[in-house]
Amino acid sequence: MNTCGFFAFVGAILFSLVASEEKSCFYPDGRNATYGLSPCKSDAEVSHCCREADVCLTNGLCFSPGLGSIVRRGCTDRSWKSADCPNICTTAEYRSGDAVMTACGLYNSFCCGQDDAARSCCATGNTTLAVQIAGGDPMFTETVTVTPTSCPTATGAGNLGATNPNGSTASCPTNLKTERNALIGLVAGFGLIMLVVAALAVYWRAKMNKKAAENTRLEQERHNIEQSRQKLEMEVAKLPIKIRTQLANNTQNAA
Repeated sequence: MNTCGFFAFVGAILFSLVASEEKSCFYPDGRNATYGLSPCKSDAEVSHCCREADVCLTNGLCFSPGLGSIVRRGCTDRSWKSADCPNICTTAEYRSGDAVMTACGLYNSFCCGQDDAARSCCATGNTTLAVQIAGGDPMFTETVTVTPTSCPTATGAGNLGATNPNGSTASCPTNLKTERNALIGLVAGFGLIMLVVAALAVYWRAKMNKKAAENTRLEQERHNIEQSRQKLEMEVAKLPIKIRTQLANNTQNAA
């Protein structure tokens, strides 16, 4: 493979990896949302985000089977100004993470958090804190697995450990985005090394070509000198003997 073909090959790999990376998800404060969040509508310009084990709801929220609760998670719009972002439970105490919500006993009536303040909110029916959630139909149905809630920082949720039906604690989900970024970094690093090697190879070849050209030039000059010497000897041989003797004597005297 020539140098241009190698560069094109490395570029194609990097482009395909970057192009295939899904959109990032963010919390209301603009922080990158980790722990396996992905857009619910991958083909949409802006979408709310849920975890792999969640059920995406049409109102922009997520249902967590592990918690048995509604959760406001992330959005692909970092500014959260899009109407497609779930503008629910985005006050200061919930801006930097997931917001697990407490059901107040009435259908579609919830309060932000799962602490005493949330329970007080439900008890008093304080409409400034209670959230009326409409359109909470599942966007899709899939086999659900339990995801632990102690991995992300969810204000108001506490350290809620999720367990499987057999009582064992579920492990944190693999951060696929981090793995993909690591793979991209690995390929980019390998590509950079190969670029350096290719550049050194080009430099070495240019140096060798220059040296070969110089050797060819010197050889040609030696050949020309030899031809001139032979031609001169032939011309001298044609001279009368007296003149040749005179030239030989002059050469010896000069030496």
